[in-house]
Amino acid sequence: MARRRSEREKESHRQWLTNNADRVRETKRAWRKANADKIRAQKRARYRARLDEERAKDRARYAANPERKKASAKAWREANPERKRAATRAWRKRDKAKRAADAEKQLAAKREKKNAQRRARYAANPERARARSMAWHHAHREQALAKLKKRYANPSYLEKHRARETARYVAEPDKIKRRVKAWKKNHPEKVRAIGHRRRSRLIDSCSPGVLPAEWAALVERFAGRCAYCGTSGTTIDHIVPISKGGRDEIGNVLPACKSCNSSKNNKDLAVWLAEKGLADPRDRVSADHERVVPAEPRRSGEVDSRNTSTSLRLQRARLSGGRWSCRGG
Repeated sequence: MARRRSEREKESHRQWLTNNADRVRETKRAWRKANADKIRAQKRARYRARLDEERAKDRARYAANPERKKASAKAWREANPERKRAATRAWRKRDKAKRAADAEKQLAAKREKKNAQRRARYAANPERARARSMAWHHAHREQALAKLKKRYANPSYLEKHRARETARYVAEPDKIKRRVKAWKKNHPEKVRAIGHRRRSRLIDSCSPGVLPAEWAALVERFAGRCAYCGTSGTTIDHIVPISKGGRDEIGNVLPACKSCNSSKNNKDLAVWLAEKGLADPRDRVSADHERVVPAEPRRSGEVDSRNTSTSLRLQRARLSGGRWSCRGG
């Protein structure tokens, strides 16, 4: 057991340290240089043991003199580039998940800030903003189409877009109708192309068509109301959309209002009914034993003599030099 020094010895030691200050500093400097790794390990262990306390002290020192702290850190980075890179790599490897979360948070904040700035600019001068947007789209058509396709491929964006468009239509139906009418008037070639694609699908699917008498009987069974929501409506809705191989026949159509017809669009009926919370109207018709039985599939090239519209489509296809293709339903 070490002997405790007396006050006289302590005073003598302090006096010796004072008289040999330069010698003491040189000795300490040499020892620290020789034991640098040991010192760093001790500091690191002490820092981790009192992490919260040490971080609080660092924040307090930085707040007291931020410029001095920045200059000191910069000088250390310039003097120790390799150690800086090694520390950065270790930090990235250790806090990868946290870094990803922080980056996503910062990106979301920047995105929200930019969106707010865009909304403010648009509110200040909407006409100018629309003109600039149209000019950019015309100048970068391919890039704009690629961005739109990428957005529409995202289901969450598609749902938000549909909800936004539905709300806009409910708020300003007349304005939307005028815009659609103006678009059709300004783009007749696109309207004709859409109609041509639909007629081509009807011909290729060998659809028998719907006779006026059959359609009138079906509308009467639903009392002239929409088969889905019950409001007044007599537009033709194809249960299996034509664009997905559905046939234009009495067994594949139901009367619908314009709103339901547009909302269903080319969706699967079961999916759309589930989204709207509606019952399948075909069950009501089947329960009354009034379901119209679809016509039996015909052999390739066979035409229903009852259906004048199908015969006319066949004649037009032959006169135009086209080939009557019947791949069946």
